[in-house]
Amino acid sequence: MIKFYCGPGSSDVELKGYSINNDAFQSIKINASRILLSRNLKLASDLLRTIDYILYDGTNCFNDTYQVLVILADVDEYTKYSAMYSKSTYRDAFQKIAIILDELQIEIRFIIVELKSNKEVSVDSPVLENTNTTVESALNDCMKLIASNGPISGVDRIFTAFHGYLKAICINGNIQIPPDANTIKLYKLLQQNHPAFSRDTPLKHETAKISKSIAVIIDALAQGKSYMHSPIVVASTA
Repeated sequence: MIKFYCGPGSSDVELKGYSINNDAFQSIKINASRILLSRNLKLASDLLRTIDYILYDGTNCFNDTYQVLVILADVDEYTKYSAMYSKSTYRDAFQKIAIILDELQIEIRFIIVELKSNKEVSVDSPVLENTNTTVESALNDCMKLIASNGPISGVDRIFTAFHGYLKAICINGNIQIPPDANTIKLYKLLQQNHPAFSRDTPLKHETAKISKSIAVIIDALAQGKSYMHSPIVVASTA
């Protein structure tokens, strides 16, 4: 691991998983780069604009929680970044990146380079009875992300595919969908109107409990994505 930037606190870092704020970072990345350039910080601007980053949640031995900006590199790229790390101008530039992101409410504790795994990940294409172009596109993106960057990178596209899948089931079941229906609304519409939820089976009560629990999980995931609509993100992408 190469640590281009370390914020205050312990230097220990352990990646936990894909951050729910990754979409927000990707949305403001270009504008942040432009701000850096306007401040005559061309190297920092170029590094932010031209490198592919993923925002992860991190922790350490003290159970602190924070966000880590990660560059996934193959062996050749990792060697290149190692050479860059030896120069203070690059370390300073990555520090400037962390500072501007903090201004835009994306707080970063570390900016690191991790070596890509050599493990090949096999992902089978699912065959869905209820689908549409949104679902197929999201799943295709997800498979590419998983193959190149590992399972965590596909989480957001899976959520998009799930939303499209629920919508397709509603349409195929002739269930009227409000224009603003999000994932949890779609799921509740299915609970209330789809015949599969009203079947009289020996485990009907247990199935109802499981269904309600799934609704809670979906709602929690949707709440995590609500950051995307915060004023700072909307302003940054305008």
